[in-house]
Amino acid sequence: MKDNTPKTSFLRSKVARRIFLQFVLCALVPIAILGIISFEQVTKQLHEQGRVRLLHFSKSMGMSVFERLTFLENELQNLSLILHGDPETLSASISRDYQKRLKQQFKGIVYFRDSGKGFFLLGTMRKQDTFSGPEKQHLNAGKPLIISQRGPQGRLHIYLARYLVPQTPTSGIIMGEANIKYLLGLSEYDTLPHKTELCVLDQRQNVLYSTVPIPAPSYQKKVADASSGYFHWNGGRDRYLASFWSIPLKYYFLQSTWTIIMSQPEKYIFSPVAYFHNTFPLVILLSFFVVIFISLVQIRRTMLPLQELKRGAQLIGMKQFDERISIESKDEFEDLAQTFNGMAKQLGRQFTTMAAAAEIDRAILSSLKTEEIARIALTRMSALFHCNTAGLILLDRNTLNPPTAYVLGQNKNEVRLADNVEVTPDEIKRLLEKPDFTMVRQGETIPQFLDPLATNQSCSFTVFPIFIKEDFAGIIVLGPSDPFEQEEDNLSRARLLANQVAVSLSNARLLEELSALNWGTLKALARAVDAKSPWTAGHSERVTKTALRIGRALHLSPEELKDLHRGGLLHDIGKIGVPAHILDKPAKLTPEEWRIIREHPRMGAKIIEPIGPYKRIIPMILQHHERFDGKGYPDRLAGNAISLGARILAVADAYDAMVSDRPYRKALTREEAIQIIRQEAGRQLDPDAAAAFLDLLDDRTSFERHATQDLIPLKYPHSARFRSA
Repeated sequence: MKDNTPKTSFLRSKVARRIFLQFVLCALVPIAILGIISFEQVTKQLHEQGRVRLLHFSKSMGMSVFERLTFLENELQNLSLILHGDPETLSASISRDYQKRLKQQFKGIVYFRDSGKGFFLLGTMRKQDTFSGPEKQHLNAGKPLIISQRGPQGRLHIYLARYLVPQTPTSGIIMGEANIKYLLGLSEYDTLPHKTELCVLDQRQNVLYSTVPIPAPSYQKKVADASSGYFHWNGGRDRYLASFWSIPLKYYFLQSTWTIIMSQPEKYIFSPVAYFHNTFPLVILLSFFVVIFISLVQIRRTMLPLQELKRGAQLIGMKQFDERISIESKDEFEDLAQTFNGMAKQLGRQFTTMAAAAEIDRAILSSLKTEEIARIALTRMSALFHCNTAGLILLDRNTLNPPTAYVLGQNKNEVRLADNVEVTPDEIKRLLEKPDFTMVRQGETIPQFLDPLATNQSCSFTVFPIFIKEDFAGIIVLGPSDPFEQEEDNLSRARLLANQVAVSLSNARLLEELSALNWGTLKALARAVDAKSPWTAGHSERVTKTALRIGRALHLSPEELKDLHRGGLLHDIGKIGVPAHILDKPAKLTPEEWRIIREHPRMGAKIIEPIGPYKRIIPMILQHHERFDGKGYPDRLAGNAISLGARILAVADAYDAMVSDRPYRKALTREEAIQIIRQEAGRQLDPDAAAAFLDLLDDRTSFERHATQDLIPLKYPHSARFRSA
């Protein structure tokens, strides 16, 4: 039986759903928890990385500005060395390349003498006011000074100044106005990172440079309280994140700090976060699907073998042992399937053996005939073990009689008797040396008792001795088509069936013995009754034979004939209570003697009454002297009220009494008895029983044939009425 359930239905199993739930709990739940934690941590890290990167931009820009300030101061120091000559001829002594470079770095350079007269070395610039005391002390220490001033138009100018000769104010001051774009490392093409805005504040939070206007309240407190940090500001449609870093200029340039502010739109800084937010749930979802897919694949790989094993168990439950399950998983399931198939094969053999044994048992219950037991045993065992031939040889308890040999026929459904089979004492001795079984292989000398089977196609034989009550009673011979000795299980099962056959034959033999004892006892009782008077010797047995012939002629069933047989033998058992002088009296009986004689049927019924199995023959014993016209005794029954067997016995009893000598008369001739029976048919005797008897007497051959045959065609006019009684 194939399971037509779709393969996708494996999740209908409770086990599959439980495994799937375990996968969800053990895989999906940790992934979900890990995903949430990772999402939060990665988001936090990406935010922090964006902020730190922006701070690094600010710091890098600040360090770059400091380096350029230092470089500009070095340029002024170089020019101071040149000015020790004639300042008026300085312009002529500077190369064009150097001037070109100075023009990129400074908007103007001027040398002021102590007298206040100024010499413009490069470009133009407004004259610086007098320096404060701290500024002069700083310059006198040989350090450069940064000055930030607003011009008339509000433009902020950045100046660098130093004494021409350190600690010598009379040597004059050289000043240069720094090019703010050079100072910030900006070219005309803007070298700031993408989407990055720059703002530079001096120590008073004046804007030295800014690419976009930043609201002062956004940074004033932050910048005043820390040297670096972050703040947010709104720039129209975008919200910016800004980082600032203060350049320490106090020691070298006397400026407390310059603050570099770098700003980028938050959506640009945190674009990796947005990308992560968009992709990470998809990754988690994909992970879910992958885990579910893998779990379903693995569950399917597990459940399909289980379903196949379940199907195999169902097949075994339905006793379909020939079906085999197929699992190709290359793992323990495949090994289990092979073991399961082996178990099914073994169970199939065992159930077949049990069925054969049960059929043999049924043969015992349904038929106690040795022939039937032999037929069922040989046909079943040959089919079970795939034999080409099989035989059963039974030894007779009377050693003078030859063995009875039953051999399987050609169509393997019939059993025939084999002639001239003999088992010698030497062969019996060899068989008893191996009471379980004996192998006769191809090429070996075949024992004489195997000759009736050796004509078939078997290459070898297996002989199983049969013991009944520990006595050697016969053998079962199997000629398998396959090498039988290689299947130890077959041998053990065949031995089991052989033992079962032995039990069956033992029971059949016992019942045959009991049946023979029963009939012998009945005959002994009949002879004991008949022996009471020399005039009735053999009467009961003769009446029984005649009654059985009439019963066969009238189509009585085997059970009815068996009852008729018993009733015939015991019909006169009540005469045990009749005194011998009455039975042998030659003169006419007195009324009292007649009363005693007429009570013998009732007395016989009382004698048989305690015997339960003979309950059906009591009416025959009680009524065999009733007349068909109702004038008989003891109860004056008439017609169909008289039992069937009693009516038949009445005909047989009347005929035997008439043709036998009696103390009160001589025997009548056969013709006289026939004439009286014809006359009494329908009056004293049942017409059908009488007609059947007379027909048998007319046909002497038919009469003799009825002694051995069961039935003849029914041809009597009153037979339907006769059978209904």
